[in-house]
Amino acid sequence: QVKISWCQGGKAEGRNVLVLLHGWMGQKADWKLVSQILMEEGCSILALDLPGHGDTQVADGSWEASALYSMPLLIEVLKQILDQLQLQKVIMVGYSLGGRVAMGFADSYPERCAALMVLSANPGVLTEEERHQRWLLDQRHAKQLTQQTFEAFLDSWYAAPLWAGLKERRPDVYSQMLEKRRQTRPHLAAHSLLGLSLASQPNFRPHLGQRVPFWYVFGELDSKFAEIGKDLAACSSKVHSLPCGHAVVEECPREVADLLLSLVKQLPSPSAPKAKVLQLTAAWTEPIQLLLKAPLLLSRGDLMPQRSGVLLVLQAQVDGAKMAGLGEVTPLPLFHKETLDEAESQLNYILAQWNSRPPKVPFDLGRLDGTLTKWLDQQCTGNLLPSVRAGLEMALLHLLRRAPEGWRRPQRSDVSINSLLARDEDLAADTALVAKFKVGKEPLEDAERTNQLAKLLLEKRPQARLRLDANRSWSLEQAASFISNLDEQALQITEYLEEPVQQSPQLLQHWEVLSEKTERRLAFAVDESLTEGIVSTKDLESCKAPIKALVLKPSLQGLEQTAAMAKWADEHGAVAVLSSAFESGVALCHFALLASML
Repeated sequence: QVKISWCQGGKAEGRNVLVLLHGWMGQKADWKLVSQILMEEGCSILALDLPGHGDTQVADGSWEASALYSMPLLIEVLKQILDQLQLQKVIMVGYSLGGRVAMGFADSYPERCAALMVLSANPGVLTEEERHQRWLLDQRHAKQLTQQTFEAFLDSWYAAPLWAGLKERRPDVYSQMLEKRRQTRPHLAAHSLLGLSLASQPNFRPHLGQRVPFWYVFGELDSKFAEIGKDLAACSSKVHSLPCGHAVVEECPREVADLLLSLVKQLPSPSAPKAKVLQLTAAWTEPIQLLLKAPLLLSRGDLMPQRSGVLLVLQAQVDGAKMAGLGEVTPLPLFHKETLDEAESQLNYILAQWNSRPPKVPFDLGRLDGTLTKWLDQQCTGNLLPSVRAGLEMALLHLLRRAPEGWRRPQRSDVSINSLLARDEDLAADTALVAKFKVGKEPLEDAERTNQLAKLLLEKRPQARLRLDANRSWSLEQAASFISNLDEQALQITEYLEEPVQQSPQLLQHWEVLSEKTERRLAFAVDESLTEGIVSTKDLESCKAPIKALVLKPSLQGLEQTAAMAKWADEHGAVAVLSSAFESGVALCHFALLASML
């Protein structure tokens, strides 16, 4: 009933992972600047949204709210996440509320903590009277959250002495922090305040520094926590003050990162796992047919009533452990250049070779850094067909993921969904915040349909966003007519228009002319033109039209090449959008996992 949202970062091997926990009304994004510095220095991080914050989901139900937001439950959820990610020992780092949770975890599971750093957090009240007064205070704040405007609550909260006049002293930091705090849902913040109240927390002082190396950090302008820091100097020689108030992470990200790097360097580095290989033992395929709910008309070809393909199964073993990996080969007619028969013929030839002389699969193929592509080119005769390469990559990565101590790439706990509105009835059933809508027919009619859809979407979901796809159907003049007839509401929620004009050797020049002609009202996205090699990422770098996204189909490009293009997009201010081609749930699971890693 509690689904913690988390995000991994960094690629360190043989290093302790830093688990970063934010403060009350915060979110994992509060650690962004600190995380960037840590990852640049070779560290790995795991940032989480606590219950009642960010993207973490907690089941509704007033009678169980206190349990679902309680410290004991949260500690057990954190342990489950570390178990799931196979993180045996971590450095726990927490700010304010997150610091109290970090102390609680270290107190319950000291064997899982290589070290503990706490920033501006209270280790526990000392008397029953203090405990009673704190409970009354938290109840009062929880009531204010639900009875007054949230903006008024924020003004009052950040006027408290511990922030040391942050609004006047650091207006830039205050403004950025407040922008993030406005994303808080007040009723959930109230649940968190009461469920994780300091009044119900044990006093962690007796064990601090006894079983886990302990560092404490406070802002020297925050007199309350400066006093706690002085008291804690008795149980840790690592007590540090920073030139700020209570908001140490927001005000001093560089200094916090430097302290964490210093802590990491003082710890013994875990030994890197010995390089291992999987031994393939068997490989075969199974035919599949997917019946669609209704015949589907794509941008080219006839109605498609079903999808046909094959499932690929690879079996392997390592150190006596056996595992299997699944892949899928389902070329989409008229989109893939190869037919299903051609793909099956090549795949069966490769598997026959592998069954007669089973290759060894190195664990480092899972890094998605080009190693997998080189290995497949060495192990397979001739040029691999796109759908075959994608299927083999899926099965191999699945094998490596399931192997004991197998590859682990940083990832997120969840991915956002971009739905496809292919029929009128789709809108009523659709719940995604981002919807894709096909255009590319008569420009004025498409503009009117888009305007109506934007209005309906905003009425249903005020935060909805729209992505348009013209599939290279329009001339330059038609595309300009479409864009010019979109109303302000449609323009406001539209993130980009995908492939707006017909294919030509001057495609990107036409995009530039279109952008200027329509006063840059819409950003564009590239899809087929990139997949088919008509344009390259190098061409995109010099394009003057606003390019917002790269739409990538792993079944056409392969998973490793998709990861490389997604990295390029991130480095050049665009977003990577992974797109399926009506595959089965096997491929969709692979694509979702890949998306969580990008």
